[in-house]
Amino acid sequence: MVGGLPLTSVARTVIDLARHLGPADAIALGDSALHRRLTEYADLVAAAERCASWPGITAARTAVAQMDGRRESWLESRSVTVLAELGLPTPEPQVWIADGAGVPFARVDFLWHPPGVVGEADGAVKYADSDANLRPLIAEKLRQERLEASGFIVVRWTAGDIVRRSRQTAWRIEAALDRAWAARAAGVPLYGRVIR
Repeated sequence: MVGGLPLTSVARTVIDLARHLGPADAIALGDSALHRRLTEYADLVAAAERCASWPGITAARTAVAQMDGRRESWLESRSVTVLAELGLPTPEPQVWIADGAGVPFARVDFLWHPPGVVGEADGAVKYADSDANLRPLIAEKLRQERLEASGFIVVRWTAGDIVRRSRQTAWRIEAALDRAWAARAAGVPLYGRVIR
């Protein structure tokens, strides 16, 4: 009770919404609650168990199984959901890459490792037009060059790419995965190290 009003817990609210939302929105909601530490994964599972006989619980359980609090934005959550629906393997979110000396230099949105493909889901806010935001754009370009010099292939996409051009985006990622697997098979090493 808050101010005399009955409320459900965050976990229960996520489950209730996941019973009725589509998978992409349900997963994004759960990812956000987990990332913001408003609930724990075990609480989501327990809340789903308490609602075991309710309509839509199968959809909610399926969504919970795919939730990951390391994803930091709606775009990251939607990307994983859409790309999985198109048959791509699930990448690991928010991974640090270190140089050959073991010094971390980049935290990437997604990593398919092996074979060494970085995925970056770019929101427009970070690069809004202004002189002040030119610095992040330049820093991001230099960071990408360093990742590529370390042997990683980088694929970038926007919300529009995921929402309106998802199949083309999946093809670009598949092509990058193919190139990376071919490079690994040919003995081309990754100079950067993955830190987990």
